[in-house]
Amino acid sequence: MCGVFHLQSGQDAKMAALIAKIQTAMPQYGGLVFHQGDIHPKQLAIVCHLAQERLQCSLMQWGFDGTKVINARCETADSSRYFARAKRCLILASGYYEWQQETKQRFLCTLEHANGCYLGGLYQMENGINHFVVLTREAVGESAKVHHRMPLLFQDHDALRFLSSPTILETLPFTKTSVDILPF
Repeated sequence: MCGVFHLQSGQDAKMAALIAKIQTAMPQYGGLVFHQGDIHPKQLAIVCHLAQERLQCSLMQWGFDGTKVINARCETADSSRYFARAKRCLILASGYYEWQQETKQRFLCTLEHANGCYLGGLYQMENGINHFVVLTREAVGESAKVHHRMPLLFQDHDALRFLSSPTILETLPFTKTSVDILPF
């Protein structure tokens, strides 16, 4: 996955409600704002995670280690010492972008038959701020024609399974791989 995803509130009622909830809580973030539209590394995004066995959503900054790491391979994340402190999270998104290397064509990839999704990720505290990375997998289907990797994509009913499963790889059968790919 390349380094940009998209969040648009008007497409989905649940997504719009989460965004509104975060916006009303903005004073607790010291005036920091999250971005809608295209979200790039170092920017804040809405991220959901389990806290005391309840789903909690908050703002987190994209990228670990001063933004040197923005993605993690799901195949090795559980066993990597680099991610040993990290916990699982879900990043609220409408879609993500890929660039075809040969043609430099940009594509918007959205979950087929859905107005929004969650990107699987990992988060950890760095310098007093929660940071996240996006988990990727080998691309399948139409996605593989554009790029060799794609994010882990979840819909509501499988998202909690991802957060509570013993290993990331156990959740792969529940990820969504059918995406609409539009030249952008």
